[in-house]
Amino acid sequence: MSYKFISTGFIFLLIYSCSFSQEYSYTHYDIKEGLAGSTAYCITQDNDGFLWIGTETGVSRFDGIHFKNFSGSDGLPDAEILQIFADSRGRIWMAPFSNSVCYYYKGKIHNQDNDSILKKIGLRGVVGGFAEDKYGTILIRQRTKFLLLKTNDEIIEYTSINNSPINSCLASSRSASGNFLVEEAQNVYEFADGHFTQVATAKMNPYNNDVYIDLTPTLMVCRESFSIATITSLQTGKKFNLPFSNIHISNSIIDDSLVCINQSDGTTEFNIRDISNPKKFLPGVSVTKTFKDNEGNKWFTTMGQGIFKLNSDDFKNITLTIPGFGNISVYSIKKINNELLLGLNNDRVCKIKLPLYRNKSYFRISAVETNENIVFIDILKNGNPILGSTMKMINASPDFRKKEYLDSMSLKGAYRKNDSELLVATSWNVFAVNPYNLHILDTIWRGRATTIYLKNDTTYVGTLNGLYIVTKEKKIIDLGEKIPFLQKRIAGLVESNDGSLWIATYNSGVIRYKDNKILSVITTEQGLTSNICRNIFIDKHFLWVGTDKGLNKIDINDKDYPVTFYTSHDGLNSDLINVVYAAGNTIYVGTPAGLSFFDETTVFLKSTCKLVLMDMINAGEHFPLDTTNFELHYNRNNIRFEYAGISYKSIGKISYRYRLIGLDSSWKYTDQNFLDYPTLPSGNYQLQLLAINKFGIVSKPILIGFSVATPFWKSNWFYLLVIAVCVVFVWMLMSWRIKSVRQKEKEKEKIRKKIIEMEYMALRAQMNPHFIFNCLNSIQQYIFDKDIFAANKYISRFARLIRTTLQNSSRTLISISDEVEYLSTYLELEKLRFKDQMNYAIEIDGLLEKDDFFIPTMILQPYIENSIRHGIRHKTDSEGYIQIKMSLDEKNVLICIIEDNGIGRKKSMTYKTKEHIEYQSKGMSLTADRIKLMNAAYGNEIKIQIIDLENQHNEPTGTRIILEFPVYELLFQNETL
Repeated sequence: MSYKFISTGFIFLLIYSCSFSQEYSYTHYDIKEGLAGSTAYCITQDNDGFLWIGTETGVSRFDGIHFKNFSGSDGLPDAEILQIFADSRGRIWMAPFSNSVCYYYKGKIHNQDNDSILKKIGLRGVVGGFAEDKYGTILIRQRTKFLLLKTNDEIIEYTSINNSPINSCLASSRSASGNFLVEEAQNVYEFADGHFTQVATAKMNPYNNDVYIDLTPTLMVCRESFSIATITSLQTGKKFNLPFSNIHISNSIIDDSLVCINQSDGTTEFNIRDISNPKKFLPGVSVTKTFKDNEGNKWFTTMGQGIFKLNSDDFKNITLTIPGFGNISVYSIKKINNELLLGLNNDRVCKIKLPLYRNKSYFRISAVETNENIVFIDILKNGNPILGSTMKMINASPDFRKKEYLDSMSLKGAYRKNDSELLVATSWNVFAVNPYNLHILDTIWRGRATTIYLKNDTTYVGTLNGLYIVTKEKKIIDLGEKIPFLQKRIAGLVESNDGSLWIATYNSGVIRYKDNKILSVITTEQGLTSNICRNIFIDKHFLWVGTDKGLNKIDINDKDYPVTFYTSHDGLNSDLINVVYAAGNTIYVGTPAGLSFFDETTVFLKSTCKLVLMDMINAGEHFPLDTTNFELHYNRNNIRFEYAGISYKSIGKISYRYRLIGLDSSWKYTDQNFLDYPTLPSGNYQLQLLAINKFGIVSKPILIGFSVATPFWKSNWFYLLVIAVCVVFVWMLMSWRIKSVRQKEKEKEKIRKKIIEMEYMALRAQMNPHFIFNCLNSIQQYIFDKDIFAANKYISRFARLIRTTLQNSSRTLISISDEVEYLSTYLELEKLRFKDQMNYAIEIDGLLEKDDFFIPTMILQPYIENSIRHGIRHKTDSEGYIQIKMSLDEKNVLICIIEDNGIGRKKSMTYKTKEHIEYQSKGMSLTADRIKLMNAAYGNEIKIQIIDLENQHNEPTGTRIILEFPVYELLFQNETL
């Protein structure tokens, strides 16, 4: 037997005798998730990170969350796409089942009907593949020729290689040096500068089927025979033989070392660095292609079942099976040296040898079959395992052959106080138990408990109704009385190095309790996959929290408590977490589907996050995505941004951080893949947008600058115009106002001047020529009578009156005391002139301060004179009398009353001569005009009332004149005195 067959047989033996106990989890996408068709032929990834899948009913673009499908209505020449390729310029080339070619670029599918360059391409059959060289030239391969589409849109067709016609060109690729590789007639050529150089031989049997060969810059895999495939390194020439089968569909070289043989019962992956340890994916599924994206995720296109994503190679899953029981759930985990003990359901314990996880041993705990779950495992100093189930506690020998039981104990949780005492929480009580002989030492709590923890001689008891503590003196304290939040159902308790107690609740997340108060609460709002926490484990500064929707890792050293979560989409065999256990860097997770484990220091190190702008829409108009610094009309000041964060390992768990500078400088968060700004004020803006995947990896930012036009009524020139108009208007208004004020001042000045003129006129009128004449006659008579003393007295008083009159004429106001003195002098002269035929009296109210109150100068004298001349002069029956009274009323108004006992106004009219009438009318009208001018000038009102006095027989008995003066302000007095 040849070496070749021995080698092949050995490989077969390795492959098919291998335990394939390693199981994988997948995320499945089909029509119901949005994929265009269930049968997928090809897959690629573009520069933005989008996956493009060619199916039997169209093309799908996938961002990890949403599918965007393209069909004939979008420009595809045919719905069934067999080949797809992404070039460096962002074009997605597609080869339909029909004899045609097309590509997608910037939102449009270019085909041979709408693209002038593609229209020049002549095709003889179905396109078999695409390639691109370092210059950006695109190679379009067919069986009997290939075409080169250069960057200058020149098309070159090759139908021969080194003068030999091309009959069966089955593969093409880029070469390691950046040129083209093409296979023809089982020879591989490098094509550069129009020359073909053979670089390898592709031996295939049978030949003439392109599914039997795949070509990359570094590797070539081809079917050498019905049972053997050969991997050839194009750099070293080294070859590796692989087993092959007739259920083969295609080959896929997914990187420099991994080759996948796609078959109708799954895919087998070979690593040329360890050819003896293949991996089997999707057993029983017909796989058409295998693809590896830029995060390292593996994707599988299938016949009739859509596409699958391998959740992670980093997660290892072991399904535990017992004949007659099916799959077994894991409820507790303990690592001892190089063995892993698992507590299962159906009263079983599993022991697995490390590190290969292949040798598994099962042990039944009870003497008879039960359906108990082993929820607690620990190891005593003597090496015996101590176990707790939903029915009893067990102390077993290391080989599980000898067992001691403590029955009727439905264990819910346990805590090792020390080697000789174990605290056990059950459905009925909390006990202290000796783990060696299983004797109950003490009863700590009477009632149902869910978990237990001991801290500083204080026992914390979790129950369905909250958290209690039992002191060393066995005093029970309900923590929920003072802290209602601690009335929640408690699922687990652990303590961190700072003394904080971390409490897992069954419906309210995780609570941090310290110093008799709650310091933090971590829920789904902070990133937990669920608020139903089933268990909790602490390792270093990480909390591991198992929920009904996945496993959560919380960094408690970070004050923000960032949460990283793992679910079945990442590789766990179930989202329902029964138990979590950390041993070094390995995290073990027990679920209803078995055991999952992974190295938490290396998992998802290749995760990336990209952010792609998908659309910008303004008033229904779509902006080109490369548009920058654009302007929106002020009447269409709305904009919508659509984007996609791409991180396939995050399985759609991507958040976005954004802010619009110019509107708000604070960062905001959203899970939506769009932003709407319906009404933006005028101004300049910059959108800053970031994507953050579930592992906290942040994408490069998208920065979009734009502006909203300013309406003309808000523009600077309009503001300047308005300001100018306002300035002119204000100037005109101020000018008018100033002019008006000046005019009023002029009018007031005229009034004042008129008052002065009237005062002088009144003065002249008041100085009655007849009075002066009569006074001079009286003086003359005194001289004739040689009554020198009387004449001198009269002349002296007359001179004083004239001097006082001249002095007062320059004053606007005069005090009451000065006015009384002036009037007394005047009346005294009149009394002398009438030979004591008249008398007078001046009465001043005692409450009236004569020096503090003022009246207009020489306003009373004309009325007194009028009373003497026309009232008292013609009185013959008795002595004439004039009474003057001054007082303040309750309204603080000065009242001046001049009353005489003369003949009255009616009778006095019969004595007046024409001259007298003219004079008297002139004097009284001047006084009235003077009062009107003063009222207008000073805004105060002087009121005058004249009353004719009569007796009971209606005979006149005199005249009363009442004058009301306002109290003039002292400031005005000082300015005018």
